[in-house]
Formats: sequence, structure tokens, C-alpha cells
Amino acid sequence: DPYPAPALPARRSEKAHRTQVSQRKSGSHFPVSLTVIALGEGLIARNTQPKLQHRLRQLVDKVPKEHRCSVELPREGPVALNMRLFVANSEDAKAAREYVVANAAQRPAPFVILSEAL
Repeated sequence: DPYPAPALPARRSEKAHRTQVSQRKSGSHFPVSLTVIALGEGLIARNTQPKLQHRLRQLVDKVPKEHRCSVELPREGPVALNMRLFVANSEDAKAAREYVVANAAQRPAPFVILSEAL
């Protein structure tokens, strides 16, 4: 035949394709900044906007058991500490930071920012 048909690329097996995709996914890493918040004994201020107040109440009410720990202080002994960790630019982290800035003088505080971007 003077004009042979172009050769088609060899088709990879489905298994080889899945293996390659899996390797790419497991090898993908990207940095994430976390906001770390300690939950205090204070109450959320009454004058807080309703939408923000609702989000903040969820932060307090839904503390995973993994975020509950005890810290040993030299003079006070063990102190229970409930923390929350959020991706730094998440809506929850932004809500907590907004509240802390707006209520910086509140004592006791319901939230303490331990790290804005860990």
C-alpha cells in the first residue's frame, strides 16, 4: 500500500493508568497554614451579628475529641484545653479572628488565637 494508515498510539491498560494516577495523587503535597484556637470560658457577646454568632456557636459545640487535651502548668498543675484547628483562610478561622479583634478586651474570652498561620 503506497499510503499506509498512520500508526495508532498503543493503548495503556486500565490497570497501568490507575497505577499512574494513584502514584501522582499520593506524591502530591501542598503546604497548608492552620489557625489554632483555644476555647475559653467566656460567652459570645450578645451584640455579635446573628450569622457570626451562629458560626461561632458551632465552633464551640462541635469540638472533636482529638482537640481536647491537658496542659501541665508549673504552678496550676494540669489544665484542660479545648482547641480547634482550621485551615487559615477558612470561613471558621476568619469568623474566630473577626470576633477576637472586635472583642479584644473581653475577659474571660470565649476564643484565644494561639496561632494565626501555623
